[in-house]
Amino acid sequence: MTTTIMVLIASVLTLLLGSLFLFAPKKMLSDWGLKDTDEAKVMSRRLGVVFLGFSQLLYWISTIMPTNSKEIAIGAATLLGILVIHGLVELIRGNVSKGFLVSIVVDTLLSLGFLSTLLK
Repeated sequence: MTTTIMVLIASVLTLLLGSLFLFAPKKMLSDWGLKDTDEAKVMSRRLGVVFLGFSQLLYWISTIMPTNSKEIAIGAATLLGILVIHGLVELIRGNVSKGFLVSIVVDTLLSLGFLSTLLK
C-alpha cells in the first residue's frame, strides 16, 4: 500500500471521527466512559472541527505528494503511535472505559499501515 492510499484512508477516518465529535458529542463521550458535561461537549465539538479540518488537509496533501513520501509516513506513524501510548495510559489509569479500545486499535492499525509503506 502506498503512503497516498494511507493518507486517503486517514482522511476518511478523521472525517468520520470529526463528524461524530461535532454532531454526536454525547455518544462519543459516553462510549469512552467520560461524563457528558456541558464543558466536555463544547470541547468535543471543538475537537470535531479540528478533525474535520485535519481531514481536509490530509486529502489535499494526498493530491500533491509523491505516492511514497517517507516524511508523511514517519510523521503520521509517530503521531498515531503517541496516541496509542496515551490511550493505553488513560485506559490503565481508569480515566476512560473499555470503549476507548476501539480508538487504540484503529490508531495502532493506521500507524502500522503507515510504517508498512516504508518497507518498499
